[in-house]
Amino acid sequence: MIYSYTSDKNSHFPIKASVHEFANGDLLVTVEGGISHIGAVGLSQPRPSLSSLGRQRASTSIFTVCGHREDELVKEMSDLIVAATGRTVVLVAGIHFPNLLREDLGCLQDEWKLIAEQIGKVFKVEYDV
Repeated sequence: MIYSYTSDKNSHFPIKASVHEFANGDLLVTVEGGISHIGAVGLSQPRPSLSSLGRQRASTSIFTVCGHREDELVKEMSDLIVAATGRTVVLVAGIHFPNLLREDLGCLQDEWKLIAEQIGKVFKVEYDV
């Protein structure tokens, strides 16, 4: 089954994500906005936090298409999703808004954080302690 998420539709830079949950619980997340494409791909695996006992963190590897800047988006989103869910995540992102200015990046970052939080809540795994 594929689940869909969208950021604020009234935003100047709306983005959307699709999540495929594999039988073992791994997640494949695609993120697109504006002129969609593949700009970066990340693989994130859960690991215990090195600084906070009992907290979940992520170890992430990223591949970026030359000339693209989605690496920061992929790293931040996948780390947030892994930390919230404890699952292995592959995240593919391609966002291109032709008139995006440097000062607009904060707004766009807020959009992908919102989606990451939504995904994290839905796919959170409860562990028996």
